[in-house]
Amino acid sequence: MASIVDQFRMATQKQNRLATGAGFLIGGFVPTATFFLVHYGVNSCAWLWIIIAGGLLFSAKTVYEWGCVAFSNGWKAFGFCLLVEGVMTFSPANLLYLSIAGLAMLALINGVATGCNLALNRKEIAAETRAAKPKPAPQEKPKTQRRKSIRLKQPKRLKRKAA
Repeated sequence: MASIVDQFRMATQKQNRLATGAGFLIGGFVPTATFFLVHYGVNSCAWLWIIIAGGLLFSAKTVYEWGCVAFSNGWKAFGFCLLVEGVMTFSPANLLYLSIAGLAMLALINGVATGCNLALNRKEIAAETRAAKPKPAPQEKPKTQRRKSIRLKQPKRLKRKAA
């Protein structure tokens, strides 16, 4: 996995803007849907916890990978992932701002990571397409006769003798 700074650089490059936008749409939707289901939907239907667990698992893998890169330690990455996912999911109503902050971090991490994956996939597909495209056989160029350049003789200038 590339460094986090490299991922941000890749995500903000002009040629990757569409991939980044799609990444935020796809990757950012999961934590957003999980947030709203936990805080506004689960009371009406208990089986929504299955969908919420799926959203948390989807996001946790990416957050853990980012944590491993950021902290260079698997335990710290696990703690970070547990904290951010847990804060977004289980913060009480009087600490809603904390839950929204966790949501923003998760949407950012998942959006950038998914956008970079989409950009890399696009580049790989383009490279495979170029490699698979048959190259035309080299054609012999018809031999043309070279024209000899014509050089005109320049008249010698007469030197004037001083009288």
